[in-house]
Order: sequence, then structure tokens, then C-alpha cells
Amino acid sequence: MTAPDLILTNAKIVTADPEFSIAEALAVSRGVIVAAGSRAEVEALSGARTKTVDLHGKCVVPGQIDSYQHFITAGIDMIGERGAVDLITKTSIDDILAAIKSRVDATPKGQWVEAGCMYRGALEGGRWPNRWDLDKIAPDHPVYIRQGGRPIIANSYALRLAGIGRDSPDPTGPDGIIGRDADGEPTGQLIGGAADLARERWSELVGGPAWEWDFLHFDREALVDAALAQQRVNLACGITTVRDDATYPVEIRAWVEARRRGLLRNRLGVLVAVPERHLWAKEDRDRLFGSYFEPWEMGGDLLWVAGVSIGYNLEGWMQIDEPRLREMVLESVARGWTVAIPPSIGVSESVSEVLSILETAAEADPAEFVARRHTLTHPHGLRLPQDIERAKKLGLMVNPNPLLSYYAAERSLRMHQQIEATGFHQGIAPDAWDQAVRMWAPRTRDWFEAGLVVSGGSNIPAATYDPERPFLGQYSALTNGTLAGVLLPDQAITREQMVRMYTSNAAYALMREDRIGSLEPGKYADLAVLDRDILTCPDGEIAELKVLETYFEGELVHERG
Repeated sequence: MTAPDLILTNAKIVTADPEFSIAEALAVSRGVIVAAGSRAEVEALSGARTKTVDLHGKCVVPGQIDSYQHFITAGIDMIGERGAVDLITKTSIDDILAAIKSRVDATPKGQWVEAGCMYRGALEGGRWPNRWDLDKIAPDHPVYIRQGGRPIIANSYALRLAGIGRDSPDPTGPDGIIGRDADGEPTGQLIGGAADLARERWSELVGGPAWEWDFLHFDREALVDAALAQQRVNLACGITTVRDDATYPVEIRAWVEARRRGLLRNRLGVLVAVPERHLWAKEDRDRLFGSYFEPWEMGGDLLWVAGVSIGYNLEGWMQIDEPRLREMVLESVARGWTVAIPPSIGVSESVSEVLSILETAAEADPAEFVARRHTLTHPHGLRLPQDIERAKKLGLMVNPNPLLSYYAAERSLRMHQQIEATGFHQGIAPDAWDQAVRMWAPRTRDWFEAGLVVSGGSNIPAATYDPERPFLGQYSALTNGTLAGVLLPDQAITREQMVRMYTSNAAYALMREDRIGSLEPGKYADLAVLDRDILTCPDGEIAELKVLETYFEGELVHERG
């Protein structure tokens, strides 16, 4: 055996292999692990050109896998004036308006100002900004705020461009809501189909597809820089692989360009977006799907198509109706694609509907259906024992986003009346605490005990990563803890289960379990060095854990300053 290029030794290495074994050292050749075991047996492999790194007893885990990001959308908020206005840490309306005004003052009149997702915890004052707030700082610019997905808050200028006024009816279709005040005046809050309508009308004015509206203001270089900005955050948090959800062609082109330049240090399994709310004719879908699945210079273990993402029910509002979902799912499964669907946040009835559709899709070839490892994202409504059993029989993956739950439960609890009044959430429960629990508490222990494969995600930029608290999502997964308190204490899980959610289970859901997800010979040397023992430190310390170093294919790509 040729001597390895690198040996990491004198460590507690949590391999996350099938036995969940602990190693003291590992050896790497050409980015791949060739040995893992005791110090003596691994160090014996050293040669003249081997670099040996003594980790002084530090804890090592596999590179973390985030199973649900909107990678470039998050990065757009980090590139200054070339991107969207960053609101994710702004906790008051005054701070939100100040950030937007700074961009407005630097932008020629009449040009668009786009603001990123707002802070997911409760805002001070208990309400969202409205069109009149935005008008005070931007009377001469069209401005809109992305609300973490489909909803929008727009100023009066942007509403005029969308043709939305006092006499505008709510759009037909699922959950098309124009937010209004007590006198019937639009507040600027556009939900569901109303936000779709605005994006379609705005896109007609500037050219480009409505489903890519949120990216139309940024050129290719800005999107590449956005990708690299989020990659830096991921690496600082020990994340080496991401499943990117609802990805559009403009984003894929940026990823391809970043890979062409040799800049990718995150692996990306892409769930391409099905813009189901805009594609009504089958010939339009065929044309779009054909463009998605061009070669794209994709494939292998760095950048690949992991399947398709089809929206249904998010935060209690419907994206499409059940017949439309059935049509899209059956067509996607027939094409041989892995499908990821958000059945609901907290609504068991929607989960049952999705399961029935998937059961129909599985009838043609049950074994092949199970082999595709279809995924339920935002699965908090999956709580009835009979539905959990149905999901298991279908071989479904389950992907909650504990980092999002950590922040969003507080918003649901503290802003309950505002949420109900504006339609952002649709009466899942009359009691604020019950609604917070139903929407944001995953039944993680129940899912594990039923034998489901559970992976962990974040849903950035609806949530945000803090490199000072990079394992906050893992802490929430372990304890069910959030800013609102511990939601379901009986759903706390074990340390091993927590680790597997972000490593081996996530790799399995991505169909890359033979290459990533554990620190074993034959797999990539993607790993994170931690400042404390993730298996023995007190539960609360998981939230404060620091990533000291991150390695990608044996290359040191992040070092804590």
C-alpha cells in the first residue's frame, strides 16, 4: 500500500459507520480515507511524504450534511449591494426599514430593491412591516420583501406595477390572499396565489420567467459570489454536503460555473424546482423539464441532480390543490425521478393526501418506487401512527428542519394573532402554544422508532446559520428545544440519532451512502474537528459547540480564527 498523503491522529473520531465505532486516527490518500482505527495501526502507514496532524484529543465527526437549503438564495443576502438586502437578523421594524433605506438611497429611482427573508423569530412590536412603512423610505422605488418562500410584502410602487389595488379580487386557486386592513386597503402582504400573480406581472415588465423572478435582478457573477458566500458559512459550520431544494436553472448555471472554476468545496445534490403554480400546460412542463435535465456538466459526487421538488402545503397554506399535486407526482415518478414534497407543517390531513398520492404512484412498480428514496420535507404533520406506518411501507425519507423550528416556533407563539389576521398561517389550532407545537415540533423519536430514515436540514435562508453556534440545529433535533421552549419533551432523541441525522442518514437519502456520511475507508475525507466531545458534553453545550476545522477531501478548507 502506498503511504497516505495525510494522517489525522490522536483524536476521538466518531465514524458514524454502521457500528457507530470510535477511531483514534485516520489516513487519507488523494482525498479518500484509506484507513481508520487505532493510532498505532494508522500511524504505522506513514511514509516520507505523509503529513501527520496531531489533533490533541479533539472530537472529529463526518462532514455535516444539510438536507434542506436554498443555498444561493441565502448567499444573495450576503454579497452587499450586488445582492438582496439582508434582513435575517433584524428583529425590529425600525432595523428592517433602516437596512432597506440604506439600499434605496444607493439605488436610482425606479429601480427594484429586493430584500431577503426576514428574521424567523418574533419581531419586536408583534407585527410585520407593511406597504405604508415601506412607502416612507421608498416612495420612488419598487420594493418587496421575501417572506421565506412564497409570500411577499410589497410597497405601493410595487403593488401598482403588479396591478393590485383596493378593488382587486383575491386570485382564484389555492390560498390566493391579498392582505387587507380593516378598511379593505391592501397592506402589501401577498400570500400564495397573490404573490404568484405579482411575480408574473412584474416578470412581464422586465422579461424572464416568473418562477425565477427572485433571481432576475442579479447577474451570473453575483450568483456565483452568492454561492461562494454561503459555502464559506457552511464550511465554518462543518457542513460539506448540501441537498439544495427547489433549485432553478439560473442557479444551476451558477453552480456549473463555480465548479468549472474549481471553487466548489461543498457537495451539492440538487432537487430541481417544479414551478407547478405557473406551468399549467403539459407542453410547457415538457419543455421546462427537458431544459432541467440537460447534462449541465453535472454528475458524480460534487454536483448532481438528486430529484425534483414539488410544493404542496407550507406553513398551513396550499401551493397547489390535490388534483394538481397528483398529476405532478404521478408524472414525475413515471419519469423515474426522486420526488421531495412538503406535505404540511402541522396538518395531518394534508399528509394523508400526499401519502395516498404516493401509494398510487407506487402501484406500477413498488420495488422501484422504494428504491428512489422519495422524501417528505417539512413533515411535522406526520404524527398519526397509521400515517407513519404508511410512510415506512413506501420507503419514504423524512426531512425536518430543526434549525428553522428553533427560530420559527417563537414567531408562531408570540405573533399568533398577527399570523392569523394576515393569513400567513391558516388556523391550524386556536391556541397559540398548540399551533406552535403542531407546526414546529417534529415527531423525531416516533419516526426513528418506526424505522424511518430521518435526516436534518435548516431551510436557510428562512433560518440562518451562526458560525458561533453552528450546531444549533443539531441541539434542537436532540432536545426539541426552541426559542419558545421545549415543544415536545417526549420526542427528544439520542446522541447517535442526532449525529446520524446530519451524516449517514442524510447520505442515504441522497443515495451517496457509499461515498459520504461516515468516516470509513473508501469514503471522502470530509470531516469537522470540534471543540468538545459531541457524545458526552451536556445537552445544552451542543448549542454552543464550535467547529475548529473543516476538511474537504482531506484539504483544510476552514480553520477557526
